[in-house]
Amino acid sequence: YVELERYPEAKALLQQGLAKSPNNVDLHRVLYSVAFTMGDQAAMKTEIQAVESAGRVGLVLQAVTALWGGKLAQARKIFDGIMATALATQTQPAAKGPAAALLANLSYEEALLGELSKARADATKAIALSPNDAGASAAYALALAGDPIAAEKVFDRMTRLAPEDTMLNGLALPVGRAIVSLQRHDPRKALSDLEPAEPYQFASSSPVSSGGASYLYFSGLAHLAAGEGKQAVADFQSVLDHRGAFLPSMEYPLSELQLARTQEASGDKAAALTAYQNFLAGWKDADPDLPVLKQAKSEYAKLQ
Repeated sequence: YVELERYPEAKALLQQGLAKSPNNVDLHRVLYSVAFTMGDQAAMKTEIQAVESAGRVGLVLQAVTALWGGKLAQARKIFDGIMATALATQTQPAAKGPAAALLANLSYEEALLGELSKARADATKAIALSPNDAGASAAYALALAGDPIAAEKVFDRMTRLAPEDTMLNGLALPVGRAIVSLQRHDPRKALSDLEPAEPYQFASSSPVSSGGASYLYFSGLAHLAAGEGKQAVADFQSVLDHRGAFLPSMEYPLSELQLARTQEASGDKAAALTAYQNFLAGWKDADPDLPVLKQAKSEYAKLQ
């Protein structure tokens, strides 16, 4: 129901589940996502309170929500607190895995937002903490931050460790190799890299995975770089058309920005202006110094 954007029905079904299992954290997490999607601040607060006893779950939800709105500083503060608490209160090495996964995810988000030096540093730290848990997110961050060789080493290691992992080999690695190809200015190779991931293009996102949104987003970037505006528009629009599946992935709001850029490159100024306005309105409370936001504002001003 969530992925079909039938939110009232999703909410009713989840509440039926909570009637039987009131302390089910996963049900509260999905209800939070539904409330977030519907813009229901009161319900979001209720669900955060419901999972407070589950430790970091509520904090992760708040951090991811902040990131989605371009509030990197707020999210960073929350993530730093989560990681510090985990490493201080849990026995080693058990605490390293969750901390590495969170830091790796943050590094990828930082890279998408244009904070490349922070992304590279955090990805490197995540891999040092626990290379198995840092996973694809850290490698994506390294590639986007200008170190594709380091990213490829991570991908090769993941392949050796899990040669039969369906989602890893079917989605995560193809997307990662496409990012590397894009960084090397080879959009055709990137599109070829992405072919194995096409069946998973609508895989749901989660607080620690962009799911199919990453496939569509980087497919759009590859088509745009290859001069294939129509296909790029289709990819970015597909992300925007599947809000239920792709929240809370960072690729969702950024697809609005990439859609604007694609439409401008295709000569559709009116559509580009609308897309820029949608993006900027959604990020009206975002950190003003974010590189991606500053660039978007500059592009919009020149287009007017």
